[in-house]
Amino acid sequence: MSDTKKMGEIMVTGCEFHYATLVTPEAFKPGEMPAWSIQVRTYDKDERTVWKNLGLNVKIEEPEEGPIFYKFNVYKKLRNSKDVEQPAPEVLGSKLEPIDASRVGNGSKGNLILFWYINDGKKYFQLRKVQITEWVDYKYEREEAMMFEALDDDTVVVEVEDTGGEALGDDEIPF
Repeated sequence: MSDTKKMGEIMVTGCEFHYATLVTPEAFKPGEMPAWSIQVRTYDKDERTVWKNLGLNVKIEEPEEGPIFYKFNVYKKLRNSKDVEQPAPEVLGSKLEPIDASRVGNGSKGNLILFWYINDGKKYFQLRKVQITEWVDYKYEREEAMMFEALDDDTVVVEVEDTGGEALGDDEIPF
């Protein structure tokens, strides 16, 4: 496939979404630019071929349980190359109504619009819009979350000896 254009938009269909970070951008490594992201999956080998032909970096996943699937991750950085802050990707329903992006759960299905561009001969993709056609509501069950038990005693304040900014030697550590 020979691209004469240097940038454009594509629609990716037949997607199953996982690990959607569409509200607050996250930095995945220290010092990395925060980004919105979503993992896109399919169980269909033909769909995988379509995605690869678009230039997407599709990987195979063979879980211990369940069927083999094909996936790629797509991001949108908080700031563009000119250091201008970008808006979050749009998240829409099947009738193009806005959807609460914080509630897109694993297994939701739909379509994506991606911006693509070529830099130094390599094709890059950026997440623009997500359309949810089958919505799995993300629910965090607080009742099931681990929680501390309230104690009767007040929190104890411990006085620590000031070492004057110097580290203690191994023979000076009290334990």
